[in-house]
Amino acid sequence: MSALPDTIIPAAGASQRMGEWKPGLPWRGGWVVDAVVDAARAAGSRVILVAHDDRLPERFGGRKGVTLVHNPDPDRGMFSSIQCGMAAVRTDWCFVLPADMPLVPSAVFALLHRAAEHHMAHATVSQVRDRDFPAVRPVHDGAPGHPVLLPPSVVARVRTLPPNATMRDALSVASMVEVAVEECGVIIDLDTEEEYRRYRDGD
Repeated sequence: MSALPDTIIPAAGASQRMGEWKPGLPWRGGWVVDAVVDAARAAGSRVILVAHDDRLPERFGGRKGVTLVHNPDPDRGMFSSIQCGMAAVRTDWCFVLPADMPLVPSAVFALLHRAAEHHMAHATVSQVRDRDFPAVRPVHDGAPGHPVLLPPSVVARVRTLPPNATMRDALSVASMVEVAVEECGVIIDLDTEEEYRRYRDGD
């Protein structure tokens, strides 16, 4: 695993807690989802952007390094969007990064990637044979964050679980390696209008 894995960005949900569609909210000269996509692309990852209607295809159609995938029924939950995106993944591993986390720094992708490569290099013969590697996620001040880097065993499991499953179900086949990071952006999502306004204005 030398090239950076693909990144799934599920952006098809209705953002019910916010009351507005979060990916399209104004954010520092663009949209919230622009910042999320830009972080993954700046790291060198191919992006799989999962949408429900025409807003994202109109904005990102033809964008280099961005593949658009349609989720016909996002009300099933975020896991259904991750499953839809997984159908377009070309790499053995892949990142998952929610579309409402515009403060994740691009450098975190490479950090997680190096941690995964380290564990692969020190894996046992049976682990390599079974592709039994841990998932990797960043942790800030003890709190788990995103993106999460999924190993081949979890990638395969996501593709076979029912749409009403969860990422917790998918991750049950793998251990988890946590990488401490200083950047608090890995744990900041925009769940409420108060959070959105606070971080949009740079506080």
